Amino acid sequence: MHPFPTPTPRRVPARAGWWAVPVAVGLLLAGCADPGPGGTEQTGAAPGPSSSAPALTATAPADGRWGSYGGRAEACAAVADHVLTLSVLPSSLSVTDRLEDVQQVEDRVAELVEAAPEELVADLARIQLTVDSYGEDLAAEQSATAAPDGPRARFDRRALEDSLGSLRRWLADACADDGG
Repeated sequence: MHPFPTPTPRRVPARAGWWAVPVAVGLLLAGCADPGPGGTEQTGAAPGPSSSAPALTATAPADGRWGSYGGRAEACAAVADHVLTLSVLPSSLSVTDRLEDVQQVEDRVAELVEAAPEELVADLARIQLTVDSYGEDLAAEQSATAAPDGPRARFDRRALEDSLGSLRRWLADACADDGG
């Protein structure tokens, strides 16, 4: 006989990941503390659901190789932050049914597309389209005419991973010590 009682397994609440959506949306809106193109800190936006993220296009327009980022180091750091943040989208969006959250994510990805190096624009646009499609499916699911037992909106993880794979390859090629 053991001196300590055998612990009983705890039940995890069904919505244990409720915090994931605000975290992911916050990271996307904050840009993972990315100073943004031009290297200046993006501050001044009042916190709260009605505030919008500062536009990344306020600086120079995307110029090709490094987009609207100041150079290789800035572009590589920003894209690495974006890959990390975008990789949690399936987990975070799967715990929300708020269209506002999905729209905020889509708007932020649209800003990433605008600032992106030219080689990454198509992949980021595909991610934006994936988020948009998920939002449309979620809206249809919530419509008054939707069948209550109809199919649930599902985020296309494969499309996201395909695009993230391209972003990771770009990071490996463009951001290696001997590159650019």
